[in-house]
Amino acid sequence: MRDVVRRYVEAGLGTLKAERAEELARELMDWSKRSTERVVGLVQREVKRQLRLAGAATQDELRELRKRVRSLERRLEKAEKGRTSKASSSKPSTSKTSSRKKAPAKRSGSKS
Repeated sequence: MRDVVRRYVEAGLGTLKAERAEELARELMDWSKRSTERVVGLVQREVKRQLRLAGAATQDELRELRKRVRSLERRLEKAEKGRTSKASSSKPSTSKTSSRKKAPAKRSGSKS
């Protein structure tokens, strides 16, 4: 089959005028470009479909998760700062109070 097409093309090229050859070349290039765009579109749609079936996150979903994580990190930092400032203001004093009773003072003076 390929040989038959080739012979027809070669026969047509012999009688083809330059203007018609340029026109056919442009048509062929346009057809090739459209075909390539269609194939690329089909492949992109199929890849997206397969990723969705596999459960992969989309760019929008990842963007939302990043925003949520940043928000939670800021809230956590504020909570930690609040906790450390409360802890430092409510520390017990460093002076110790003795729970032992003091021994009665000895009398000075001797018994005879």
